[in-house]
Amino acid sequence: MKIVKMANAVLVLLMATIQGLALAQDPTSDQPKGIPQGRAAVLKALDDLKHREARLPLIDQEPDPAQPPGVLGVVNNGRMRRLYLPAEFQGSGIRTPDPAMTLPNDFGVELFWIASRVNNCHYCLGHQEAKLKKEGLTEEMLLWLDTDWEKFSPRNQAGFEFARRLTESPHKITDEQIAALQKHFTPLEILEMAFLVGRYNSTNRWTDSLGIPQEIDRDFSTSLSKEDLEMPSVVVGGIVVDRPLPQDFESWQKQLASAKKRQSRLPLLSPEKAGGEKLEPHEALLLHFPIAGKQWLDQWGIAKSTSHLPKSLAGSLLFVCAMEDGAAYVQHLACQQLASDGFSERDAFGLLAVDSDSQRDTALRFARKLTRTPQAMTDNDIVMLQRHFSPVQIAEIIYRVGLAAHLNRVTETAGLGWE
Repeated sequence: MKIVKMANAVLVLLMATIQGLALAQDPTSDQPKGIPQGRAAVLKALDDLKHREARLPLIDQEPDPAQPPGVLGVVNNGRMRRLYLPAEFQGSGIRTPDPAMTLPNDFGVELFWIASRVNNCHYCLGHQEAKLKKEGLTEEMLLWLDTDWEKFSPRNQAGFEFARRLTESPHKITDEQIAALQKHFTPLEILEMAFLVGRYNSTNRWTDSLGIPQEIDRDFSTSLSKEDLEMPSVVVGGIVVDRPLPQDFESWQKQLASAKKRQSRLPLLSPEKAGGEKLEPHEALLLHFPIAGKQWLDQWGIAKSTSHLPKSLAGSLLFVCAMEDGAAYVQHLACQQLASDGFSERDAFGLLAVDSDSQRDTALRFARKLTRTPQAMTDNDIVMLQRHFSPVQIAEIIYRVGLAAHLNRVTETAGLGWE
């Protein structure tokens, strides 16, 4: 509690200055940044990001005495979280290794790189390149990660393709794809990949929509040949956003009725292993990871009970994100949350039709775009939010879209039902 109170006190002191600075910004770009096609363009884009201006002011901060050394604030992403996310949404900032997560670290970082490449998140790409070099990947291997997956093992190739598909089209993960993955991975390894790729998609949406600049000291020089640098990407060449929404309420109800009966493709934690406690299906999935899964569920619980947004907006954001990702289980959770605010399922479905310049509709329009096409975010998307919301509220909206992106991908990988 002391940490939360101290961080909140710091936040309150900063808010007057931050609010004025944010509204004083006048970004005018309504064009998304380009998607680099070859290695030369990638490296240039990563270097160029050092010089962009964040979409909310990234002002200098003194170290937070309430946080342990090295937690939040060292890199620009951490600084942005400290500035704009209320303390209760920041978590501990410490990633304790989870003994149930067994995939090699370099493979996990490669999956992060692929998710970031698909989402065109240059900030995260730069960070993962640095991590992969520390893991021993050479410049040539980084080139292969973008252009020639056949240089990697069949197991890694299967994981790479899963990360690409899950990032691009979570609603299209099929029984057949999971069965194919099981030739190379155990069911819990598949769940671990889904958890990681979901988390990476969440981080991409935070760092990229806020336009966080790359740290100035990162080195993106190369000794690759010109021919290598111009090789086409196999990751972003065929991105197709194909997420059709139900045409009407009745069609959606039929989809829900079918999804309700789904049996999980991945193992659920038994009541005995959960200490006899009755778990919701998503809890029985995530608690296979006693540290990482529990930390995520703790943040989910806080997000359900705490908000700095107008009434019912949190549930509405969750609903439209789940609809855009075709995530039936999370649509069900969102309807439960909205029901506590007096929404019927027909009211919830109606959130897809509203398109005014009101506060709520502006937030929902932003959330739908960030969910479906994070590559298309622009300066003006944040400017539109600034007409209705404070910087802290804008950060919370993006944070909630990220939470949904994570849970959508885990639950659709498993094909969760709820009957």
